Amino acid sequence: MPSATFVKPSESALVQLNTLHQDLVHFDLPREKAFVLYALVSKLNSQNDIKVDHFAQKKVLWDLESILQGAIPEFAENDFGSKVKEAYEETWPTNFS
Repeated sequence: MPSATFVKPSESALVQLNTLHQDLVHFDLPREKAFVLYALVSKLNSQNDIKVDHFAQKKVLWDLESILQGAIPEFAENDFGSKVKEAYEETWPTNFS
Protein backbone atom coordinates (compact mmCIF):
# COMPACT_ATOMS: atom_id res chain seq x y z
CA MET A 1 0.00 0.00 0.00
CA PRO A 2 1.51 3.34 -1.00
CA SER A 3 2.25 5.80 1.74
CA ALA A 4 2.27 9.56 1.66
CA THR A 5 4.36 11.96 3.65
CA PHE A 6 3.15 15.43 4.40
CA VAL A 7 5.82 18.07 4.09
CA LYS A 8 4.96 21.43 5.57
CA PRO A 9 5.59 24.15 2.98
CA SER A 10 8.01 26.87 3.91
CA GLU A 11 6.62 30.26 4.85
CA SER A 12 8.04 31.80 1.69
CA ALA A 13 6.30 29.14 -0.40
CA LEU A 14 2.99 29.94 1.30
CA VAL A 15 3.43 33.65 0.70
CA GLN A 16 4.20 32.96 -2.96
CA LEU A 17 1.15 30.66 -3.28
CA ASN A 18 -1.11 33.26 -1.65
CA THR A 19 0.27 35.93 -3.94
CA LEU A 20 -0.51 33.82 -7.00
CA HIS A 21 -4.13 33.43 -5.89
CA GLN A 22 -4.79 36.90 -4.50
CA ASP A 23 -7.19 37.77 -7.31
CA LEU A 24 -9.48 34.78 -6.76
CA VAL A 25 -13.09 35.29 -5.73
CA HIS A 26 -14.61 32.74 -3.38
CA PHE A 27 -18.25 32.26 -2.57
CA ASP A 28 -20.41 29.66 -0.89
CA LEU A 29 -23.04 27.98 -2.99
CA PRO A 30 -25.50 25.42 -1.67
CA ARG A 31 -24.94 22.01 -3.28
CA GLU A 32 -28.35 21.91 -4.97
CA LYS A 33 -27.70 25.30 -6.56
CA ALA A 34 -24.29 24.09 -7.74
CA PHE A 35 -26.07 21.21 -9.53
CA VAL A 36 -28.51 23.66 -11.15
CA LEU A 37 -25.70 26.04 -12.11
CA TYR A 38 -23.69 23.18 -13.60
CA ALA A 39 -26.69 22.06 -15.68
CA LEU A 40 -27.21 25.60 -16.97
CA VAL A 41 -23.54 26.22 -17.79
CA SER A 42 -23.24 22.80 -19.44
CA LYS A 43 -26.30 23.52 -21.56
CA LEU A 44 -24.92 26.90 -22.62
CA ASN A 45 -21.54 25.36 -23.45
CA SER A 46 -23.15 22.71 -25.61
CA GLN A 47 -24.87 25.31 -27.79
CA ASN A 48 -22.70 26.16 -30.79
CA ASP A 49 -24.73 29.25 -31.65
CA ILE A 50 -24.67 30.90 -28.23
CA LYS A 51 -24.35 34.67 -28.59
CA VAL A 52 -21.67 36.30 -26.46
CA ASP A 53 -20.42 39.88 -26.45
CA HIS A 54 -16.81 38.79 -26.16
CA PHE A 55 -15.09 35.43 -26.53
CA ALA A 56 -13.85 35.80 -22.93
CA GLN A 57 -17.44 35.14 -21.81
CA LYS A 58 -17.40 31.76 -23.57
CA LYS A 59 -14.05 30.90 -21.98
CA VAL A 60 -15.39 31.78 -18.53
CA LEU A 61 -18.36 29.46 -19.15
CA TRP A 62 -15.96 26.64 -20.08
CA ASP A 63 -13.85 27.35 -16.99
CA LEU A 64 -16.91 27.49 -14.75
CA GLU A 65 -18.14 24.14 -16.05
CA SER A 66 -14.76 22.60 -15.31
CA ILE A 67 -14.60 24.15 -11.83
CA LEU A 68 -18.08 22.86 -11.00
CA GLN A 69 -17.23 19.36 -12.25
CA GLY A 70 -14.28 19.31 -9.86
CA ALA A 71 -16.29 20.71 -6.98
CA ILE A 72 -19.19 18.24 -7.24
CA PRO A 73 -18.01 14.73 -6.29
CA GLU A 74 -21.33 13.24 -7.44
CA PHE A 75 -20.56 14.35 -11.00
CA ALA A 76 -18.83 11.02 -11.67
CA GLU A 77 -21.79 8.96 -10.44
CA ASN A 78 -24.13 7.22 -12.87
CA ASP A 79 -27.23 8.87 -11.42
CA PHE A 80 -25.96 12.44 -11.73
CA GLY A 81 -28.98 13.35 -13.90
CA SER A 82 -31.38 12.34 -11.15
CA LYS A 83 -29.40 14.42 -8.66
CA VAL A 84 -29.80 17.44 -10.95
CA LYS A 85 -33.56 16.83 -11.11
CA GLU A 86 -33.69 16.64 -7.31
CA ALA A 87 -31.72 19.90 -7.14
CA TYR A 88 -34.20 21.57 -9.50
CA GLU A 89 -37.03 20.55 -7.20
CA GLU A 90 -35.20 21.68 -4.06
CA THR A 91 -34.38 25.03 -5.65
CA TRP A 92 -37.78 25.66 -7.24
CA PRO A 93 -40.42 23.26 -5.89
CA THR A 94 -43.12 22.22 -8.32
CA ASN A 95 -44.50 19.20 -6.48
CA PHE A 96 -46.70 20.45 -3.65
CA SER A 97 -48.45 17.22 -2.82
